[in-house]
Amino acid sequence: NNVFYGNRHSGVVLDHANDNVIKDNIFVGNAGGVFTGQSVRKNTRSHNLCWRNGGGDEGEAAIRADPKFIKPEAGDFRLAPGSPAIKAGVGLPARTGK
Repeated sequence: NNVFYGNRHSGVVLDHANDNVIKDNIFVGNAGGVFTGQSVRKNTRSHNLCWRNGGGDEGEAAIRADPKFIKPEAGDFRLAPGSPAIKAGVGLPARTGK
């Protein structure tokens, strides 16, 4: 889980990148949009929360809502009670072994 906030360009830039998974992140206020790149294929973008970005492909099953950060202008990206991001991530299978 990552927060991409207030970037002058895109939240994530993928150039000549294939087979990446970008899932369960929060993208807010990125002027260039959520994702950009060239020569990319087979990248999975899903279950991200996207709010007030400059457009672009948000991926599958995106949540389009204010994440309700506590005080982002001061660098406090904790989620306030009632945030749509709380418990919205897709769980990963448990790992066993070494």
